[in-house]
Amino acid sequence: MAYVTARRSHIVVDVIQYKGNAKRISDFIADCAVFLYSAVFSWQLGVKAWRSAGTGEFEMVGIKIFVFPAKIALAIGAVGSALAALFLIMDHFMGEKRA
Repeated sequence: MAYVTARRSHIVVDVIQYKGNAKRISDFIADCAVFLYSAVFSWQLGVKAWRSAGTGEFEMVGIKIFVFPAKIALAIGAVGSALAALFLIMDHFMGEKRA
């Protein structure tokens, strides 16, 4: 998800097409929304992963399968998405345009 965010490769449906400054403002608001969502999502995943790792959470389906490594990996991926969105926000202030 971080890769898709950084490349701006999300599927987008424009109901209203903006041009010029209105498009830049619209993109900025969308980037801020993605950053806020990703930041809160990664924070909550991190809390759950930390708690899961502390208890050694596992599932018992014939064999013992530890769950906490997957939760940690998911939290790290969400942090990557938040950072990618933050870099896109910074690009708005620096006037750069990414692919």
